[in-house]
Amino acid sequence: MFLLVVSRAGPVTVASDADSRTRLLDAALQVIRAKGYSATRVDDICDAAGLSKGSFFHHFTSKEQLAVEAAAHWSATTGALFRSAPYHALPDPLDRVLGYVDFRRAILRRAVPEFTCLVGTMVQEAYQSNPAIREACERSISGHAGELAKVIALAKQRYAPGAPWTPESLALYTQAVLQGAFVLAKARNVPAVAEECVDHLRLYLELLFHHPRTTEEKMLTTRAKGTFIWYELATNDGQAAAKFYADVLGWKSKDMSGAGGIYTIVSAGPADVGGIWTAPKDMAGFGPGAAWLPYISVDDVDGFTKRLQAQGGTVKRAPEDIPGIGRFAVVTDPQGAPFTMMTPVSSGARPIVPPETPGHVGWRELHAGDGVAAFKFYSEFFGWAKGDAMDMGPMGVYQTFSIDDAPSGGMMTKMAQSPAPFWLVYFNVPALDQAVARVKAGGGKLINAPMQTPMGHWIAQCVDPQGAMFALLAPKR
Repeated sequence: MFLLVVSRAGPVTVASDADSRTRLLDAALQVIRAKGYSATRVDDICDAAGLSKGSFFHHFTSKEQLAVEAAAHWSATTGALFRSAPYHALPDPLDRVLGYVDFRRAILRRAVPEFTCLVGTMVQEAYQSNPAIREACERSISGHAGELAKVIALAKQRYAPGAPWTPESLALYTQAVLQGAFVLAKARNVPAVAEECVDHLRLYLELLFHHPRTTEEKMLTTRAKGTFIWYELATNDGQAAAKFYADVLGWKSKDMSGAGGIYTIVSAGPADVGGIWTAPKDMAGFGPGAAWLPYISVDDVDGFTKRLQAQGGTVKRAPEDIPGIGRFAVVTDPQGAPFTMMTPVSSGARPIVPPETPGHVGWRELHAGDGVAAFKFYSEFFGWAKGDAMDMGPMGVYQTFSIDDAPSGGMMTKMAQSPAPFWLVYFNVPALDQAVARVKAGGGKLINAPMQTPMGHWIAQCVDPQGAMFALLAPKR
């Protein structure tokens, strides 16, 4: 059966019975979450769906009936979202429970109306005046909690078999914290307060299960102050690359090749900068061609890899050990920018290198698919602090960040011509024009003309002879 539908905007469209019903339910989810149940009119739902009131009353006898069915529609819609979430792939049931909380926290990155719960909104208004709506909301909330309780039961059996609480009660408590957090976020009109509540929920769950971990497997903190500790160039000709950068940046090199292939440690002055790896053609963790990859330190690379997957990131190279050096994993953030996480063997302090030391990294820059969303991810995941922001007009906002109170880099939405998100590494040089001349003399290319930053420094973006992009940073032209 098909219905002739005339929207308030005027154009006549033809919609199937099932399609118009779904459109009305989807519109109800959107409008009620934004305006509340009582303030929502049938006309508002019809306008949002692009359908007439005749179509509405063809499917529903009243707004109340729509609300009851919208609760079930909400369960089906959100159920599909949660069933496809990446935390289900985690082998440990406790990691799946914590991954669920991390996933709920990630939803808070959206605008407040987007993470507001439909049934939580409706039941607060209609629990006394409309029993049918209250019961529909209870079925939805309890049904979702029931799915979570199944995973909690597995974690309880493994880590807290004698605990006096039940998986069902803990699942309902988890939902209560999340619902309350959403209410606080709406009251303040910012998600930060909800994020803090979810962080406390995660800490409580960790303590409740008394998860036994070995000395090497430290308890994960909700946030880690990751620091950049290494920079690695994967290229198809490490020897040629080492010579090029030595000529441009004055690096010294030391061969550390072994069973894993040709590897060169590069240094400027007494401190190492990073490594150059002649990678096989089928290397895991990198895209085609040569690329610089930053290393970020964490206290538990396996744990943080699981957390990253739960938040939408991907693992390109699973955690593995470098004997005597540390344990690492090559990953991408949720938008696809690759980097490496590492837990070094040594916990000693690294050599202190003054910020503008020639040959060392002076800045890191993320060209993200969405600069705002990327900053939210890294600030929450590593604890990086927001610095100054610069409005670049049509290019968007350039957001700087600090690590341990030190300005460390910036993030922006990548240019349309960039095929994928990536981290760009800036190397310090004494003077920009002389360094650019050395790049060209060595077979590299200048891809963006020199420009001056708001802080007075000069920068230029280049490509080395093997195709890896890098940048130069200098105090003078």
